[in-house]
Amino acid sequence: MLGQQVHGEAFKLGLDLDVSVSNALLALYADTGCLAQCLKVFSFMPEHDQVSWNTVIRALSISESSISEAVKYYLNMIRVGWSPNRVTFINILAVVSSLSLGKVSQQIHAQVIKYHIADGTTIEHALLSCYGKCGEMDECEKIFSRMFDRKDDVS
Repeated sequence: MLGQQVHGEAFKLGLDLDVSVSNALLALYADTGCLAQCLKVFSFMPEHDQVSWNTVIRALSISESSISEAVKYYLNMIRVGWSPNRVTFINILAVVSSLSLGKVSQQIHAQVIKYHIADGTTIEHALLSCYGKCGEMDECEKIFSRMFDRKDDVS
């Protein structure tokens, strides 16, 4: 695979130690379904940034056998001091909804509010989808009513 050749060259040149290069490699492996390689790159990175965490969480959320691992990485991201952003929450809400974790969805929603990311159609749609898939129709209704002025075709 060409991506592995690029990775090999980056390694030979010491460029894989650069967070931007490593993030590109993470995305490459995540996008091509090479979860083991993605996690290996992540584990060897000397430092991680928000993009690194979001990419590995997304990669784990795509792999059905590793969905619950995405939650662990999300919690580790916060534990080591990185604040989640819109991308993080969209990814983790997809994980929570696929696992039908209603109570966890409420906890994630509380964190969305805590980090001041609650307003915004993309997040609200992710919350609606998550609550709907978790059977939390009262929560769906609350969010939908707050969105009333901004409803679009997706809502």
